[in-house]
Amino acid sequence: MVKVITIRDDVYAGLFRVKRDKQMSFSEAIEYLLSVENQERRKNTNMFVLSGSVSREDVDRRLLDRMRRGF
Repeated sequence: MVKVITIRDDVYAGLFRVKRDKQMSFSEAIEYLLSVENQERRKNTNMFVLSGSVSREDVDRRLLDRMRRGF
């Protein structure tokens, strides 16, 4: 089934870049972006669940610094 949607020009340009770079159809690009967003949302939710579960004494400061720098 085909649906017609209206989006802003800047949104179209961004979607077109994803489509071109990943060599996908527009539908595939939208599915890809939705799946990436859902994965990020799940990661963020997991972080909130863990919030406050480690005491300050248990934090490895060196590891934390490496994580902030991106290992």
